[in-house]
Amino acid sequence: MAANARYSLPPGYNNHAANGAGGKPALPHIDDVVALPTDVDIKKPLKSLLEQAEMSLRQSEMSRDFNRPALALKDFIRASVITVQLVYHHKDYLLLKEGRGDLAMRHNSLMTRIKQQSDTYDQIKKDIIADNKRTGVLPRSQKSGQLQLNGNHSSATPTPATTTSNGHAVTASGKVKPKVQPKPQSLQGNAVPGHGRTSSSNNANFDLAARFANLRGPQTTPGQDPRIKTHPILPLKPAGPRDMPPSPQRSEPSAVNEVPSLPKMPDAIYHPARGSVSSDAGRPPATTPRGSFSRATPTSSLNNMPSPVSARQSMEYFPPVPSNTTGSKLSPQKPAANDETDTIAAEELFQAMKQSGSVLIIDVRSRAEFDEGHIMSSSTICVEASILLRDNISAAEITESLVLSPNQEQSQFNRRNEYELVVFYDQDSEEIPRSPRSSDDMVIVSLHRALVHLNYGRDLKRPPRILKGGLDAWVDLMGSASLQTTSLNSSSHVPTSRARSGTFQRRRSKYIRPLRADEVKVWQQTLENEDISANQPPEYHRSTESFLRRFPPVLTEQESMTSSPATEPPPRYSSLNSIDPYTDLPSPPTRPAPSVPRLSYGSLSHTSDEADRFEEPVAPRQSVRVKKVPEQMTGDGYRLYTGLNNPHNWCYANSTLQSLLASPDFGKELSDSTWSTEYRAPKKDTEKIEHAQLMIRIVSNLFHWMSTGNLEVMKAQTLMDYSQHICKKSRSNAQFGGTQQQDAQEFMSFLMEHLHDETNSRRNRKGNAMQPNTKSQPLLYAAVQYWYNHLQYNESIVDKYWRGLELSTVKCLDCHTKTYTFSPFEWIPAPVALGSTRQTLEQSLHQHIANNTLDDFSCDKCRRNTRAMQSISFARLPPLLCVCFRRFNYNQATGDIKKSTAPVTWDFNDFDFSPYFFENGNGRPPPGTGDQHAYEGPFRYECYAVIVHAGSRTDNGHYFAYVRDQSTHDPYAWLCCNDSRVTRVRIGSGDRDDIQNEVFKSGQDRVPYLVFFRRKG
Repeated sequence: MAANARYSLPPGYNNHAANGAGGKPALPHIDDVVALPTDVDIKKPLKSLLEQAEMSLRQSEMSRDFNRPALALKDFIRASVITVQLVYHHKDYLLLKEGRGDLAMRHNSLMTRIKQQSDTYDQIKKDIIADNKRTGVLPRSQKSGQLQLNGNHSSATPTPATTTSNGHAVTASGKVKPKVQPKPQSLQGNAVPGHGRTSSSNNANFDLAARFANLRGPQTTPGQDPRIKTHPILPLKPAGPRDMPPSPQRSEPSAVNEVPSLPKMPDAIYHPARGSVSSDAGRPPATTPRGSFSRATPTSSLNNMPSPVSARQSMEYFPPVPSNTTGSKLSPQKPAANDETDTIAAEELFQAMKQSGSVLIIDVRSRAEFDEGHIMSSSTICVEASILLRDNISAAEITESLVLSPNQEQSQFNRRNEYELVVFYDQDSEEIPRSPRSSDDMVIVSLHRALVHLNYGRDLKRPPRILKGGLDAWVDLMGSASLQTTSLNSSSHVPTSRARSGTFQRRRSKYIRPLRADEVKVWQQTLENEDISANQPPEYHRSTESFLRRFPPVLTEQESMTSSPATEPPPRYSSLNSIDPYTDLPSPPTRPAPSVPRLSYGSLSHTSDEADRFEEPVAPRQSVRVKKVPEQMTGDGYRLYTGLNNPHNWCYANSTLQSLLASPDFGKELSDSTWSTEYRAPKKDTEKIEHAQLMIRIVSNLFHWMSTGNLEVMKAQTLMDYSQHICKKSRSNAQFGGTQQQDAQEFMSFLMEHLHDETNSRRNRKGNAMQPNTKSQPLLYAAVQYWYNHLQYNESIVDKYWRGLELSTVKCLDCHTKTYTFSPFEWIPAPVALGSTRQTLEQSLHQHIANNTLDDFSCDKCRRNTRAMQSISFARLPPLLCVCFRRFNYNQATGDIKKSTAPVTWDFNDFDFSPYFFENGNGRPPPGTGDQHAYEGPFRYECYAVIVHAGSRTDNGHYFAYVRDQSTHDPYAWLCCNDSRVTRVRIGSGDRDDIQNEVFKSGQDRVPYLVFFRRKG
């Protein structure tokens, strides 16, 4: 587009090329406007350079306001070159990096203003280029006369050039030697200040050219012998009485057109940058008198044609601003990061760390989660949410708050301005929230505000970035092995309620990973096939012969007429050395293997195989020869209680599934599929397909067939296959569904996480529950308020049956101020001391809630580190409770895990949790509370399931479960579910058949691990 007619020329521009319509002058050529400024001296003090840049920027803005685009662009270029380029090569740049005085603030302010105005000046540059095309103006570098060598004189003079009305230069007539014109006004003042020898420099150049002219000998004539090749033969016709006509324009003298025996023009050691500064321009030696960005005047060069490099640079002057790169080899390598956004992908962070760029990584999760695993880097620090949730906290205040953290973390955050890039992350945040709605959002916003706006004296080189997807995205890219754990001894950090309870709170979404559409389709097809096969009506046979013809037994061993009876189970490892008097009897013949296998109920086989040898018999009264499965009497007749087959160390899953199925209302809701109409899982913004709810569909299908009472033994094949698929996809350390033993509590948490995610009707909402105000309302009201806030983001079948609230109270011993923190829980850890002989469940729970002294608590009121007392209590109790005995102790010195085998006793039919509720459960919730029963005592529960562990570690040994017999009203009738073996037992009756003491402990290490309670009344 043409330049606006209202623009005026900058001062000093000669209106020789004016050709615009209406007599308006044309704008100067773009090459003259974007030429590198020559009035800047890098040897000046850094403060003077910044003042010159500020003045140039102000003049640029003023010229732009007065419609002088060429002058505005020229001043803007001067300010940009000083700020973006020269400052980084100044000898005092290190002082600027350290943030001493106000120099760093002034420099950052200049960088910000230049970045904000770069688009405006890009448009001005386009307008000038358009005006140049319209008017046909040429750059001044092509109008300078060419240097001539005259043999009749001892000095060389330039051939003057005149400018026509159309802007083209022509050579003066050779008949009259023109006068030397003075330097144009527009070129005045372009000499490098401080040298004071502009004219002497030009005279020196002329003297040098004259000396070389004298060395070439006398001027040749047209009649000279052509064999004397002192210089090229000129045309025969003279242009005047004294002088020869101007020689054709030639480039800089070289060896091609010179006599080798005569002296040559010395090669240039340093050629100043032309038109722009880029990485192609080298830095001169330290002894060079002119600055590294000086530009020689047009009359001092023998070549008036711009080089290809300078021509390219003249049209590419504006680099991305701000930029810290120059052509100097001393410039450090910067990590790859885009300054246009406030997020960074995991791949980009990996590349930045790989390029040896200094990157400071800040983890804003809790210290406990940080110690469990964080990004492996020597510059990874932890800034907890409790620090960042303070009102308008500054970066300096964050540094002071890190006094309790390891020394290197505080030092690294204090030197945050020295890092090329600062990245922070939480568990799974995608971006910096624009309108925070939860405490997690406030943590991110608070840190970003502190690093950007409240970071006085230590401004960062680049804006901080948040890792897109958080730690989950990093693990997806690099794997869980890329995380680094921290020893608890290496930190003097104040333990929080979560850290205090060990594995009480798991990292959220540890196993939740979205599946691809093709994976979901495969598992949906598997479930559909199971439904088809399971819904086929059973075929009843009138005779034994008919049944055997239709369903002959399938044996895994080689078929033989002398094989063992099909009714005999395979030998188990506990009975290999026993003597059975019936083994010597002759065996009846068996029929060959069938051509069609018996029907399978959804991959939940009701046949027994040789893998039953992994089962461990626990009831010595039972015969090891015959497997007795009890029958349950109902109104419809006899029903079988289904056992679960154990082919590959699946006892941890079998015992957990039997306990969950026995959970009142919870197991029934899953088994009869009423959940499908009550719980809908909406799609998240980051998900491409609707939630398939695969886990709850598989568990519901399994519970349905286990509760029918038609099958003696089933195999949870589909559930374990799907669990193994998820573990491999999430790169978890636990590999459920494989051949190795796993922790039963870990498997239960694994199931709970998926059941919660697949039944959470508010899973598409972002954020977490806000902590309530505990100063203006009673604690019980605050607990109700926090649970209400929790339900805004979580409303699942797990919240309905299993989740309660825990209250952490920290009291400062100096000012006696109490700090309250609410947090949800799914199970309760009950410590069991190593070496104790016998203790009760009450004693274990008292150890969990007992007061704990904190020696270095950071009190917000005292504004210093004080001693404090921490205690735990319950603020809401759910209908179902799971208590996990913390029997396993890790020795950091030896790396061994020791199990406490002390028996823990409790009343199976009546246990009161009221003493562990704050205010002993005597408070009353506000009127209108939906689940008022969860806040009112007494909190009396009865035990309905126990998972027992036999072995020295959680990942070895054997698990089995005791569950209440729901087919009878006898309070002492229980079932022992040992994989496929299900037997009747009595617990708590006090008679001779009572095995209550064996449940508490039997053998050397067979003790309860998980205990399940339901609320009475």
